[in-house]
Parts: sequence; structure tokens; C-alpha cells
Amino acid sequence: MYLVCDIYGKLMDWKKDCRSVLELEGAGRYGGVCMVYKFAEENFSRVISVNLLEMSGKQFLECYKGAAGMGFASGFPKSENPLYDALRMFHPDFEDREDTVVIVDEIRESMELYHEICESFQRFRCRFIVIGNGRSEYQGFAGHMDLA
Repeated sequence: MYLVCDIYGKLMDWKKDCRSVLELEGAGRYGGVCMVYKFAEENFSRVISVNLLEMSGKQFLECYKGAAGMGFASGFPKSENPLYDALRMFHPDFEDREDTVVIVDEIRESMELYHEICESFQRFRCRFIVIGNGRSEYQGFAGHMDLA
């Protein structure tokens, strides 16, 4: 019970005090991913979930590549904010609001997307949580929480 309360409390602290991408490591082994989703559903009115190992991830990456001017849509100019445009393509009713959280699981599958999130999150009002990375190279941009 203490572990659950401790994780949830840390997530609440992040929501209250921090304007950074939350990077979670070790979440899968101890039910941390379930706790993250429980926290998100209880504390945000809109939760957008992408798992890069599942179909949702493949679809989102295609949206991102199209917005970034790569892949199947390489004939189109690069968007000014490819992450925003990818979110709108992936989830048409996406609204960039403080009560929205975007959770990207298995982020290690696309370091390009990880870099884009960490470099552009300040242009967003919504929050970002990335799970399963282990590469905190964005000191000050990504708040790291080890759930193992």
C-alpha cells in the first residue's frame, strides 16, 4: 500500500508544481503503468494514450512523420509544430488545455519523438508523461521518476 501511495503522491506533486515532461522508468514491473493511468483519469478531463509497441503507436508515428514532412507525406512542407499537428491528426478532438495529459508508453521505440516532446512541450498547455525511456538527457525539461 505504501508504494501505491508514494507513486500517486509523487504524481500529484508533479501535477501541482512542475511544468516539465514527466519521464517514468521502471513502471511496468510494479503496476506503475496502471497507477499512472489511474492518476491521469482521476486528475485530467482528457487522457490521450499512445503505446509505441501497439497499433496506436504506429498510427501516431505516421501522423508525426507526416506533420514533420517525412515518411508517406514527405511531399508536404514541415509543420511549424509537428507534435501539435500529429496530436490533432491522431486524436481529432485534441485540445491543448491544462486538463489534458498525453501519455506515451514505450517511448524508447522512437527517440526522435522523445526529443520532439522534450524540445517542444513548453509550447503546450497540456501535460506529457513518457514511460520507459531511461535517457534523461533533457535536464530541466524532463522530470525523472523511477518507479522500480
